[in-house]
Amino acid sequence: MIAIIFLTACHNNEQIDDSGTSTNAQVIATTQPNIKFPVEAKLKTPDQVEDTLIATVKGIDFLITPTGKIFWGRNPGDTIHIFPDEIIEKAYLYLNKDILYLFYTETDFEGATSRLEKIHLTSRKRILTAEIPGFNLGLPYILDNYAYVTAIGTAGKLNLNNGQYVYQYSELYDHKKYSFNSFDSIVFKDDLTIFLSTNLNGKRVDSLIVNEKSNKHTIRK
Repeated sequence: MIAIIFLTACHNNEQIDDSGTSTNAQVIATTQPNIKFPVEAKLKTPDQVEDTLIATVKGIDFLITPTGKIFWGRNPGDTIHIFPDEIIEKAYLYLNKDILYLFYTETDFEGATSRLEKIHLTSRKRILTAEIPGFNLGLPYILDNYAYVTAIGTAGKLNLNNGQYVYQYSELYDHKKYSFNSFDSIVFKDDLTIFLSTNLNGKRVDSLIVNEKSNKHTIRK
């Protein structure tokens, strides 16, 4: 059985007990210090709907066009085209030596999905692609060779070496309770990984709690 005493949503430090009630008690869940975070790309021209995204990662300037062309560095040849099906509207970039991990959402403005592209910058080649179903792509948490990823109604642990999921939970979105529309933060406590989602409709924090050893999970909403 998975048990949680207190949870906290990092963006507002609101604390929730295991019944879903706010409390001022001490928080016991803490984030591991060796987690890495990608850089969120920004719109080059914020007033435009379809616009180029820009980000600076470890001193390297990246530019991503809506149609999936990526430019970096000062060499005109430092470019690659990832050919998304639709328009790229959001992206997070993580750089490990000469490997770029690009987490992004593509949309036709009626529907959307998200993906991971692993790109070798030196050879300008795509290594692998993995789907992250849904929009409302959350900030990926990177721990060792894994990325903890979220989107609307979806949360999972993705192996960055092979693009396969260690676990993935989808169809979490609850139309009646409006649960898991998006995820705010991820907390690690002992063997538990806790995906937190603020439910603005119910004024509470919903959670998906996964035991990393057994892969058993509990949903609280």
